[in-house]
Amino acid sequence: HSFPTRRSSDLFEGRIREHNSQLCFDFDKCSISLPEILKESASLYKEQDMVMGVRPEDLFCRSADSDSDSNPSISATVEVVEPLGDKQEVYLQTEGNHTFVASLNPHTRVNVDDRIEVSLKAERTQLFEPGETGRNIMS
Repeated sequence: HSFPTRRSSDLFEGRIREHNSQLCFDFDKCSISLPEILKESASLYKEQDMVMGVRPEDLFCRSADSDSDSNPSISATVEVVEPLGDKQEVYLQTEGNHTFVASLNPHTRVNVDDRIEVSLKAERTQLFEPGETGRNIMS
């Protein structure tokens, strides 16, 4: 497996779509319901390609947090677990082969080849226009 060079955010290329009156970000065989905080800005970009930016520290394992049900999540397979003391860097791969990193609590039990649900801290998720400028549509 090849893994991304560590960067401040993982970027997901996708499209804003509406499913059953719910705005979603569709990418790589995944569909994430957009939280209220993103809906107003995202509604101007329906059926357009976008880029979602998520920092590894803004992801958490769904089963490890009972309040995570209201947060959007991504189903992924654990590829690598790198313990780093106060956190563990977990390299994940979606069904469509998009690889990204989550910085999880060191007490969260995950093993290579586990299929897990990773939730996003909705208020920290960013949406950008694709291309060279990559304008943040939230600002």
